[in-house]
Amino acid sequence: MDHFSEINSKEFQIERSDDGSNYRRLNSIPAAGNSSTTKTYSYLDIEATALNYYRLKMTDLDGSFKMSNVVIIKNTGATQDILYVTNPFADQINIRFKNVPKEKISVRLMDMAGKIMGTGVINSPLSSVIVFNDYSKSLSTGLYILQVSYEGKMYSYKLLKQ
Repeated sequence: MDHFSEINSKEFQIERSDDGSNYRRLNSIPAAGNSSTTKTYSYLDIEATALNYYRLKMTDLDGSFKMSNVVIIKNTGATQDILYVTNPFADQINIRFKNVPKEKISVRLMDMAGKIMGTGVINSPLSSVIVFNDYSKSLSTGLYILQVSYEGKMYSYKLLKQ
């Protein structure tokens, strides 16, 4: 980061993208306002994937803003994990992994009583986002349990069908 003086600064927003095009705000940090000394700001991205694009939106008190250059961070030590699952869901459930899975993924959707409503196996996925929609369209509104089995780990999520 370049060091600069803050003049009429309101806030800094850090944004991240997984593809370099679509950004979402991770956090807003209030700025010092006016400062001639170097200020240090930090943010820990606990959802960092193997490849991350970051930028700052620097907003002034008058509402004007500037975007920083994009910084690309490769996280070679990222362990596989599930970042998010669509919740609530309507017609499909998206399961987002930190990295593109290298092994098969087993998915099971159950009602709250444990009755299996749908299962699936995804072999050699091409994306870090897995779409599970084989059974979800015919489900009634209510709570369900999604179990995802991958690399010897079992992940369980309570989901709401809208």
